[in-house]
Amino acid sequence: MGPDEDDVSPSLDACDACGRALELTGDGDGALLAVVADSSANHVSEPQRDGQRMVLACSRECMGTICEKLRRRPFISDEMWAGKIVRAVREHHSEGRSLRELEAVTGLEAWQAEAGMRWIKRGWGPFGPADGPGGSADGSST
Repeated sequence: MGPDEDDVSPSLDACDACGRALELTGDGDGALLAVVADSSANHVSEPQRDGQRMVLACSRECMGTICEKLRRRPFISDEMWAGKIVRAVREHHSEGRSLRELEAVTGLEAWQAEAGMRWIKRGWGPFGPADGPGGSADGSST
């Protein structure tokens, strides 16, 4: 046992497909985890993880259901870039940011930042951040 292991209790979570409660332990059995492409997923603090969603399932059948649902959902780069912009604006909300400053803060090229802004101005289009399974443009859970 490691130095802090006796203080660590297993966390409870739910299957992203059926909602069944899962106990996450280090014993190797139980919950299945996968990372799937999802343009509505923007990580709160790690931009390199944008466009990737961690999903949790209680069985291979439920994992298949989740993955199939996400495969049918189009990956829209403009949506992911909009999420990067939203995150940058939220981090610096009191200062405001010009498009050029947003490009520097987000790492987006000018055309990507413009496409992301168009996505935002359209009201998030048909696949808004709440439409993605399990989260929103800022990485928070629904």
